[in-house]
Amino acid sequence: TSERVVADARDFADAVSAACPEAKVSFISIKPSPGRAELLASIRSVNAAFEEFCAGRAELDFIDVFEAMINSDGAARNDLWTSDGVHLSRAGYKLWAEILRPYLSHE
Repeated sequence: TSERVVADARDFADAVSAACPEAKVSFISIKPSPGRAELLASIRSVNAAFEEFCAGRAELDFIDVFEAMINSDGAARNDLWTSDGVHLSRAGYKLWAEILRPYLSHE
């Protein structure tokens, strides 16, 4: 369930923070795969919950790939997926790289 996914993510973040307080954890939003369109409302709900709990904690980042992967109608962009509608195409991975790059560091 959506609630279970969010609870597990919170538990994971808490465990990492307790074991390694200097660690930074980044949560990437769930992508809007056209092959899983029936889950779109749940995906939006989970992503909103992830964003909310990350906002209150300095050691957490929420990286939103979802919004860049939908068109103006709110449906997944077709160019970002392989024929199965679940896995990213080369264009999808290129988009992810652009979004994720600012969060990566070599400090």
